[in-house]
Amino acid sequence: MLIGTFNSYQPSFDFGAAFAQMAQDSARPAFELQFFYTQDSILEQLNDEINNINNAVNTRGATALLNVQVSRLNNDLAAINDYKVRTDTKVSRVSDTLDNLAELATLAAPGTAADFDTLLAETIHLMQKTKAPTYERYGVQDRLRTAKTDGLAQLESLVHNNFATQADIDNTTAILTAIQNDYLASKSIIDSNTKIAFTLQYSGNRTIGELNRQISNIKTDTLSEATGKIKEKQEYYGQLLTAISLSFEASQAFATFIAESVLLPQKTDPGSVLNLFS
Repeated sequence: MLIGTFNSYQPSFDFGAAFAQMAQDSARPAFELQFFYTQDSILEQLNDEINNINNAVNTRGATALLNVQVSRLNNDLAAINDYKVRTDTKVSRVSDTLDNLAELATLAAPGTAADFDTLLAETIHLMQKTKAPTYERYGVQDRLRTAKTDGLAQLESLVHNNFATQADIDNTTAILTAIQNDYLASKSIIDSNTKIAFTLQYSGNRTIGELNRQISNIKTDTLSEATGKIKEKQEYYGQLLTAISLSFEASQAFATFIAESVLLPQKTDPGSVLNLFS
């Protein structure tokens, strides 16, 4: 005869509590693995979207006209720079020529004929190497070419007879004075041309600088806009991952509460009123 009944049997191991605890213990590793795959997929998607945004950054259309203007101005400025170098060199050599002509006039005397001839040769050489093109794109025609041609012809054919007579001295002085007058007239124009060259150079550099600044601003604004879009994407996906993580934590907290309240064994403190019902 069996002692007691089947209904009075109480197992020593609570399977429900054990399964509940096992489910809780296995939930986090499973979630973390799935969260890793989800995060990896989201990061890959974010990377693709960032690449698309960067590839869409194109300022060529917005800066095309400005770049054309800069290119043309750079070409013009190169020509202006060359012109300025020529005018600076020309004004220096014309000034030296005028100084030589003035000194030659003081050497037009019987006792200094040898010194006169030495300086005359130097002056002729200086005038010969002074460039005087027939046409300049910038500035005003300075008439130096004519002054140079006429002056060289007169100096190269000059016969002073060692300044033996006053007529020889006067003739030489008259030739030097005529050349001086022509060179002075040319120098006045060349001086103006050097100022024109400086103004053109300064203006060209300033305009190119302003156009480059506008191009830079367009590129900066475009990149800033793209960077803003990338940050928005990063914040969106970051919030999404945070929401998933918080959702799991809330779910786990709720599951733990249910398990502890219903399935897991309840501990009752000694002397508690609940002991009256146990």
